[in-house]
Amino acid sequence: MLALQLPRVVCTCGGSVALDFKGLLRPYQRLGDEIDAQVRRWGGISSSLREMQAELAHSAVGRLGLRTINERLHQLRELTPDLDATQVPPILQIDAIWFTQLETTGETKEDSKQRRRKVKKGHKRPLLIAMGFWPDTGRSEILAWELAQSEDAAAWVHFLGRLEEQGIRGEQGLKLVIHDGGSGLCSALQTVHLDAAEQCCLFHTLRNIGRALNLDASLSRRQRRKQQRKILRDFAAIWEAKEYATALRRYLHVVRQYCTSQPDAVATLRRDFRSAVTYYQVQKQHPTWRTSLLRTTSHLERFNRRLRRRIRTANAYHCDDGILAMVAQEADRVFRPGTRPHSKTQT
Repeated sequence: MLALQLPRVVCTCGGSVALDFKGLLRPYQRLGDEIDAQVRRWGGISSSLREMQAELAHSAVGRLGLRTINERLHQLRELTPDLDATQVPPILQIDAIWFTQLETTGETKEDSKQRRRKVKKGHKRPLLIAMGFWPDTGRSEILAWELAQSEDAAAWVHFLGRLEEQGIRGEQGLKLVIHDGGSGLCSALQTVHLDAAEQCCLFHTLRNIGRALNLDASLSRRQRRKQQRKILRDFAAIWEAKEYATALRRYLHVVRQYCTSQPDAVATLRRDFRSAVTYYQVQKQHPTWRTSLLRTTSHLERFNRRLRRRIRTANAYHCDDGILAMVAQEADRVFRPGTRPHSKTQT
């Protein structure tokens, strides 16, 4: 608590003079920056609004309304990255994460106290995220995020258009775009041409192949899993090659070996193989760049795991401000200047 004595100035004519103290204290101001910082810290550990209210009730600030505390949390949404001031990264990873948001159905019902309440129903929405990498310095940064209604081509076109408008394209230094190979995103990349090579995430490629495997239904669940892993090891060996020529020979060998027993998996491999080996060309041009940054979206997935923990704790969000504030807080915490959130483990 501060006891401030502010001078009162009176003009020689008898009128009062309003002094500007440069925002030191506003009329009836109760909350300072330290309260905002405390509320944000509680939000970071997923404390509920009522838990925050109970803690503040024991402090000098006193009890605050739930709406007031919620407004302090929602101020975080203004931390959206300023792409105009962002240096264009050589590598761009793009992905989406889904969460549940509540919407009113238009119906009402009575609660236990006979009050009329709006009926809400949860529905899934994606959050589109772009992460940039500077492999020469090891720097990484979340460049942009955007709420959408689906992962269709129109949503991705709007999101990629924002990146392109801010200069995230090949002529400004972008070399590679890594994504999960979703149909909507692939279609959008044909519309919004970022003038950079495209790499389909190797993890998602192998996952698609695993889902296309035809396993023996007479086997137990454990035996089918063992059979799946054995077959996937042969497919994964394609990308363990150091050179593209070796990977191509292994690809042809796997196609001949499984074209009869696993036709669906081979068809998936043929469809995705060309988009999953782009990193060989990029690595040939930049041999010092780490392979883990060139062929998977695993680094962006690590950030997404932090978001999923917060999403699971919240269960559902009531408005856009809540999810945007949470993402801004995590992005600021992990990627603030001077932090190195990712390890150098090869993938």
